[in-house]
Amino acid sequence: MAQAGARSCALTCDIAETRGHDKLLDEAEAALGPIDCLVNNAGVSVLSRGDLLDVTPEANDHCQHVNTRGTFFLTQAFARRLLARPTPPHHRRVVTITSTNAQAVSIQRGEYCVSKAALSMVSSLFAVRLGGAGIGVYEVMPGLIETEMSMVSRARYEAEIERGWLVMPRWGRPKEVGRAVATLAQGLLPYTVGQAVRVDGGMLIHRYGKRSDRATSATSGRGLTQIIFGVARAAIVFARCSSTAPSPSRRSSRTAASSGATRRWKAR
Repeated sequence: MAQAGARSCALTCDIAETRGHDKLLDEAEAALGPIDCLVNNAGVSVLSRGDLLDVTPEANDHCQHVNTRGTFFLTQAFARRLLARPTPPHHRRVVTITSTNAQAVSIQRGEYCVSKAALSMVSSLFAVRLGGAGIGVYEVMPGLIETEMSMVSRARYEAEIERGWLVMPRWGRPKEVGRAVATLAQGLLPYTVGQAVRVDGGMLIHRYGKRSDRATSATSGRGLTQIIFGVARAAIVFARCSSTAPSPSRRSSRTAASSGATRRWKAR
């Protein structure tokens, strides 16, 4: 960091212990001066993967205390400091690392999914609360990233990649998450509020069917084209019915014509 011309300091804190948050911020500002950006990157995985019906309160608390509760109250403490100071001319920021598991179910890590889904809402709440004060609050949602946490199930994940799980068929790299965070932390998107940036290789994009687009056969492709064409025809019929409110004298005839068009489309 020093070689890059940046000041830095290393501090330790268990964010699950909320009483230590102010001390952490005090020490950081004593070393660096007033801080105007917070990146919430602390997080833990499950104690063990397993059946959702076997999750214990202790296992659930393990994820909640760090991933959700601790991050919520550290962000709150940081926000109070920002609001207590005069508004600077530059953009102030909070960036929170959540996960694609905030939206995508991982049945063997239920407590982790719950904690990240709640954290995603925490980010949205602070975005609304602080946006009027010129403080940008953002969320970064990593997908399958090469980290120690994900290496536990590397073989299974790689098999899923082969079956077309991701649009970009490879693991993500930590530096790719870092680039997204750096863009937000530098205030390069000032007129934005509460955006969630996915760094997931297309994991969360809703796609037709279970196979990848590359593996879809020509026959399936024709079937999809027919479905899309049918939906388009339906949309045209709907638009004709609702684009202009007919006068009372014409309403019955237009409804009948539209119904006829609908019947013809279904027959085809």
